[in-house]
Amino acid sequence: MLGVVGPAVACSFPWCCARGPSCSASVRFPGPAPAAMEGFGSGSEFGAAGEKLDPGLIMEQVKVQIAVANAQELLQRMTDKCFRKCIGKPGSSLDNSEQKCIAMCMDRYMDAWNTVSRAYNSRLQRERANM
Repeated sequence: MLGVVGPAVACSFPWCCARGPSCSASVRFPGPAPAAMEGFGSGSEFGAAGEKLDPGLIMEQVKVQIAVANAQELLQRMTDKCFRKCIGKPGSSLDNSEQKCIAMCMDRYMDAWNTVSRAYNSRLQRERANM
């Protein structure tokens, strides 16, 4: 379900980037910013204070959930692809060549993802303009 492209997010998680928390790579994760999740999950059509929930807010919350699922799918695909490519014989640690391979693979994967995302966004904008 990769498709809708949202805000650029700097990679700052050790599991996200082979270079660890000091990584400054930027990726465009699908969907809107996570701030739209506030007040989500009450289980009724009324918020915690009894006010009626805005359908637009609910749509934004659904978009955020889709964005999270898309980001998880992106990370899973990248992990699978780079592991298959770089790790010949799994062990208790990675040697230098495996670490370099994973770092390069993940960087290339994220670069490709960003390129495709920008092209997809451009195309969507052109098609919307022609409607």
